[in-house]
Amino acid sequence: MDRLDAMSVLVAVVEAGSLSAASRRLGTPLATVSRKVSELEEHLKSRLLNRSSRRMTLTDAGRSYVAACRRIIEEDRGDEGGIRPSRLPAIRLARLPARRRSVTRTRASADGST
Repeated sequence: MDRLDAMSVLVAVVEAGSLSAASRRLGTPLATVSRKVSELEEHLKSRLLNRSSRRMTLTDAGRSYVAACRRIIEEDRGDEGGIRPSRLPAIRLARLPARRRSVTRTRASADGST
């Protein structure tokens, strides 16, 4: 489970007022939204939402957790802007294998263009 993603889904559910409204807003299937919230509750071993057929309300634990989620998500978004090149992993560019280059030359030679 990607916990940051699950936190974002939970916040979307709370802001939208229902699982189905959050599903539409996120462009994600309702079953996925429901599963992510359930997995988060299971991970925390605490119920975050009281669900009924008509209403959804936050539990006390849910209110505290959503407030923490909002802070974490905001910090995560803020960190992206402050990335310095020294903090990024080194990226190696792949080179084409020699065999591939020779095949390309052979095809060009067959056309008579070389």
